[in-house]
Amino acid sequence: MQTAGTGLSGVIQFGTFYLDGQLFGVDILKMREILLPQDMTRVPRAGQEMEGVINLRGLVIPVVSLRARLGIPRRPYDKQTRIINMEINGMVVGFLVDSIGHVHSYAASEIKEPPSLYGGGEIEAISGMVITGAGMLVVLDTAHLVCTDSLRQALDC
Repeated sequence: MQTAGTGLSGVIQFGTFYLDGQLFGVDILKMREILLPQDMTRVPRAGQEMEGVINLRGLVIPVVSLRARLGIPRRPYDKQTRIINMEINGMVVGFLVDSIGHVHSYAASEIKEPPSLYGGGEIEAISGMVITGAGMLVVLDTAHLVCTDSLRQALDC
């Protein structure tokens, strides 16, 4: 697995976050900023994954609930909830997560293929897994996070 975050040494850096107690990571170079939750405008007829849109310094940013996108039941926001803005296909998209982790680095050889037993759109977003001392890091492919049937038309992917 090669990503934009792979350095000359074959080490990949992931920005991590939690959903329902599980550690997830994305290529650190895709992450732009981390925000506190803010007032969102709901968009009529948007897919269930779409939390709404926010005004960020004059830009309208769509916000996707990663819980809904990955089939995890929603929960109310709390003081740890954050929005991670990521650049995907030349567009900034916000992802609502339970809490933020840290930056973790792994050798490319440590990233394992996800199991092929599962099906559905959620598994397409999983590009790999890393066995850690504390459990498992699930590596997400940001392009697949937004390119679902319900989001495809809205995000032009």
